[in-house]
Amino acid sequence: MVSTAVVVHDSARGNGNGRLDPNESSDLEVRVLNNGLGHAYNLTGRLVSGDARLTVLDPDAVYGLVRAGQTGSNIGDLLAVNADGTIPPETPVSCTLKLTAAGGYSVDLPFSIVVGLVRQSDPIPDGPRVPALYYAYDEIDLAYQPHPAYNWVEINAVGTRITYSQNDAVVVVSLPTGFGPLKFYGQRYTQVSISADGWLCPGNYTMTDYSNVRLPDASTPPG
Repeated sequence: MVSTAVVVHDSARGNGNGRLDPNESSDLEVRVLNNGLGHAYNLTGRLVSGDARLTVLDPDAVYGLVRAGQTGSNIGDLLAVNADGTIPPETPVSCTLKLTAAGGYSVDLPFSIVVGLVRQSDPIPDGPRVPALYYAYDEIDLAYQPHPAYNWVEINAVGTRITYSQNDAVVVVSLPTGFGPLKFYGQRYTQVSISADGWLCPGNYTMTDYSNVRLPDASTPPG
């Protein structure tokens, strides 16, 4: 036997978003493939959590007959778990499904379930702090009210053009009172620093930085 899929059914116990989140209870369907040569009669499973923060509410599932080469499901007898609120998002939790069948057959089936799985259509939390302080929303996060609706606005003739004395130069700009101060990660700024190389950071920072490196990187401008 091998595990082929773990499906979260959280409409009854949880928030109904189709995933197991921290501080949520959910039913689980674990699909198994009979890759042996014989049929598995009266197949049952008992779920064991490998992490004390994932509590098993209903450990037992009935699969019934799973023929050789076919996939079995406990959709008619779902397992149930609760994920503690202290589990950081994107944490894989190891579990074991102990399967038994008629004729003395038994096998331990390891699998994992990701708690707080961040999908492409979810905002991205900063980290590794838990809970997150900031979330980044983009235009495909349609289920969330703060998601932006992008539209091109030409600013070529709007505002004040910044001129630079040389390549790599940085100009410090005071924020207008209608916009500032800018609060960023708990600090308030009345200025921003804008580089000819295309970066902007809060505060007064005039060091040149022209390296195009992967973030995060300690050598890049703060913020």
